Amino acid sequence: MSYSKILFEKYDTNKDLKLQIDEVEKSLIDLGKSYTKQEIAILIKAFDENDNGALEFEEFDQLCYAVEQIGSMQLEEVLFYRADKDRNGTIDQDEYLDLMIKMKLQYSKEQLLKFAKGICGDDVEIEPQQFKTIVRTIKSATK
Repeated sequence: MSYSKILFEKYDTNKDLKLQIDEVEKSLIDLGKSYTKQEIAILIKAFDENDNGALEFEEFDQLCYAVEQIGSMQLEEVLFYRADKDRNGTIDQDEYLDLMIKMKLQYSKEQLLKFAKGICGDDVEIEPQQFKTIVRTIKSATK
């Protein structure tokens, strides 16, 4: 049994087969990661494929993978690994757009691609550091 499965079963105390925000927070602490409630809400939004406001095991497993890939606890890095569905260490245009649209940002696909191409060039194959720069660019443009 994988460690993510053990954590999932440990914190799914009501056995509804999904983890709510408080349960996700406790499981992340077990992984040695500490995030604010606001950051955890963003993570749930990003990893919640069926938009039910909670994480089923497959979604939680992807979150665990993302969290385990990083040494720090920066939210942008976790989101990068959420987007990296094929787990190849980069995110392509489709993976990038999938995440950004899921986050319900106020930008169109074209605008989101413009942010990415401004950092990566026309061949949108995004590495972790580039993704952090893109997210920071979007954040500053949103203010």
